[in-house]
Amino acid sequence: MLKNIAKSFLNVLMNITTFLSLLKFGFNKSSIPRIILCNTPTHGNIGDQAIALAELEFLKKNFKKIKLIEITEDEWKYQKDRILKRIHKNDVIVIHGGGYIGTLWRNECNTAIEIITLLPENNKIIFPQSTYYGDWNVLEHDKNSFSSAQKLWFCARDESTFNFVIDKLKINKKNVFLVSDIVTTFDWNKKNIKYKKRNEVLLVLRKDVEKTREENFEGKVEMLLQNEKYKYNNLDMFQPYYINLFRKHIVLNRLKKFAKAKFVITDRLHGMYFSAITNTNCFAIDNVSGKVCGGYKWLANSRGVNYFESEDDLLEYIQNIEERYVSYNYKFLDKNFDEVVELMDNLLNAEEE
Repeated sequence: MLKNIAKSFLNVLMNITTFLSLLKFGFNKSSIPRIILCNTPTHGNIGDQAIALAELEFLKKNFKKIKLIEITEDEWKYQKDRILKRIHKNDVIVIHGGGYIGTLWRNECNTAIEIITLLPENNKIIFPQSTYYGDWNVLEHDKNSFSSAQKLWFCARDESTFNFVIDKLKINKKNVFLVSDIVTTFDWNKKNIKYKKRNEVLLVLRKDVEKTREENFEGKVEMLLQNEKYKYNNLDMFQPYYINLFRKHIVLNRLKKFAKAKFVITDRLHGMYFSAITNTNCFAIDNVSGKVCGGYKWLANSRGVNYFESEDDLLEYIQNIEERYVSYNYKFLDKNFDEVVELMDNLLNAEEE
């Protein structure tokens, strides 16, 4: 009963907020170009929500004078036709990044393709993405959509994706950028608070379709940690409710938990990145799409982040853990986005002339 009431309340709340989203565009019909950030998440994946926060921070920092409008996945779903009427052809469309291009997270991928298809006259930039296709028929369908799209640029967040979108999705190489996941640039601790490390290990492990580890892996890890006298806690990176109203609070709360941990064991890309940006030692293994391995290459010079090719290698290391001092520089990867900033600046200014 209570669950049904809560669900009904959240549905009403969602409909109200999606309707209010139309007010973001205002009533001014000026042709001055705006940045429209589309397809940001309303689901409970905290890594994806951190990406959205980092994207907003990035766009506000680099384009202070440009009006920025965020359109969530639900706003697009429920108000698509009305939103389309309010987008000018000289607005620059930024499509939310992540790891959903392909077959793993099909709803988000379909929305991105729909945005590209329905806004052919707009300049469109897909922010840092990973790809994974488990069905070649779906790949063929998506290739037709991506390769035929005009005014489209794609940011790949690892070398495998960079090569894949050029070779398989047939996006022109000159329109593809190789950059890191944008969370690596997220300045989450603006007050530079020093968090005291606890004697606690965080286990940040997947429970979804991207999981590849053996069923007994988690039990083995817990047993080893107990033998080594470590306290540990399983930390979920997913909230099972409508998250956007509390997005910043929830993401920052998770980051603080990482900042206080002694070290982190994870098979999540953002488990690894949250560790890096909170100056926490991390021991990572890969997931089904290979994005942890691909993402690790951006942090290979960070002495506190360790990537293991196999579960056995990680288990062996736990018995002889070497903790290292970690000091992550938020400016380290900013320059990777210089070409993206230059492109967007040119697109925005070109429309003004």
